[in-house]
Amino acid sequence: MDGHCFVCADGQSPSSNRAICIDCREGFVGTGGTCDVACQAGSQPNGNRTACASCVTGEYSTDGNLCLRCTANGYHTPDGTSCILCADGSRPGFDRTVCDECGEGEAGTDGTCQLCAPGTQPSGDSTACDDCAGLTFSPIGAFCFDCDHPNVVNEERTSCVSCQPGYGPNDDHDGCAQCEGVYYSPIGECQVCHQPNVPIAGRTFCSPTVCNPGTTCLIDTCNEASDCADCDGKLTL
Repeated sequence: MDGHCFVCADGQSPSSNRAICIDCREGFVGTGGTCDVACQAGSQPNGNRTACASCVTGEYSTDGNLCLRCTANGYHTPDGTSCILCADGSRPGFDRTVCDECGEGEAGTDGTCQLCAPGTQPSGDSTACDDCAGLTFSPIGAFCFDCDHPNVVNEERTSCVSCQPGYGPNDDHDGCAQCEGVYYSPIGECQVCHQPNVPIAGRTFCSPTVCNPGTTCLIDTCNEASDCADCDGKLTL
C-alpha cells in the first residue's frame, strides 16, 4: 500500500492492524467498511454480508449466524428461531410451519405417522394401532367395524364373511362349524329342520323324508332311500 487510507467494501471491515479488509465475522453484516450489525435469531447474513436475511420457510436459526433445515419430524416456529419436534400423533405440515394430526388410518410417535395394518385401527390419540377386538374387523386398518350375525370374523380380524351352506357360526363367531343333529343351513346359519322333514345334501336343505314306508333315517343326512334303515317292526308315520 502507498500509505493512503481506503474504505473497505460493503460486507467487510479493516483487519486488526488495518492493513487489509476482511469479510464480516459470523453473524454480523455491514456497509461502508463496518460490520457492526448483528443478525438476530431467525435470520442469517446474506451472501455478501451486507444485510440480514430471514430464514426461508422450513428453516430456522437460533443465533443469527446460519439458517438450518428443520428436522424431518419437526416444524419451525413462525419467527424461524427454533425447530420443535411434533407431538405424538402428529407430523409436520407441508411447509413445516405447523404440525398436522395423523391422517385417517394413521398413527405414530415422535413426529411421524404410519398407516395401520388391516385388523387394527388408530388409537384415540393416534399414537398407536390397536387390534380389533371381539366381533369387529378392519379390512384396511382405518376403522374396526362390527361383524353382524350370522357372519363371522377371521382370526386376523381383517374380514367378515358368511359361512358356506351346511355350516353356521361357532359359539365365538370367529369361525364356522358344520350343522349337526336336526339342523341345516341353506345360507350359512344353522336352523332347525322340523319333522318329518330331514336335512339332506350335506345339511344344505330341509326336505320331506326320502325314506320309504317301514324305513327311517338313522344317520345325520339321508339323501336317498338307500340311506334309510328298516324300522324293525315299528310303525313309521
